[in-house]
Amino acid sequence: MYTTFLEVYENHCARNDREEDLPIMYFKEQLNQAISSQISPKAIVDLRLQAYNEITKTYVSDGIFSQYMYKTLLSDFHPAYDANGMIEFNEPIPFRLTRNMQTFFFYFGIEGLIVSAVCAAAQAQSQHLWHQLAMFFSDELLSWSWRRPPGLNLGPGAGGSVMNPANFQHKITTNVDNVISRITGIAPQFLSEECCIRRKMLMTHHNQCRGVSRVCRSCFDTKELVHDGSNMASVVLSHGMEGGD
Repeated sequence: MYTTFLEVYENHCARNDREEDLPIMYFKEQLNQAISSQISPKAIVDLRLQAYNEITKTYVSDGIFSQYMYKTLLSDFHPAYDANGMIEFNEPIPFRLTRNMQTFFFYFGIEGLIVSAVCAAAQAQSQHLWHQLAMFFSDELLSWSWRRPPGLNLGPGAGGSVMNPANFQHKITTNVDNVISRITGIAPQFLSEECCIRRKMLMTHHNQCRGVSRVCRSCFDTKELVHDGSNMASVVLSHGMEGGD
């Protein structure tokens, strides 16, 4: 059984007798002038930001995820792939760490646990990581190939059929290499004492974790979230609560 964050929001609306499409209607109403008149891209971003602030204040509270969390403990989540079976997307924000998640984890949980754990995991990468990720993507991509809608041809074999072995191996390798590249980019970089003195750097915890901290901060940036919201579902649920499938 799979549970999505959209279902969390829908269940919240059902329990509280609220119309789940109200944020969508409000967003469209606010952005109508962007369609009916000629306004600059900056003005459109400002309109999105204004709509976002009002939606998070009035329609989607930051405690929905916390209230529902205990119900998701026995649920399974799977990554979302694009049409080519690639998990990497070029998005303004690297992953979902929304207001609801921030409320659930709290500041100390994010800065003290999440950032430190991500740094430790990134730093601990070894030759075994590639093979472990390969096994993970092998299982997930096989499951993904069977979840594709019938009749949708996304490569060798339609939905519900087995992918070509060579194509399957290529998807696994590409996904693993992308993940390894991202991990390397945020892993703590230790410099020798001589190098530190030469560069006059103090290797504090903040310096060691700055890569991960920067990634997390980008998830909190409302302007980045607004740019990410190319459609209303993304604006309302990404900002308010969605974390993806």
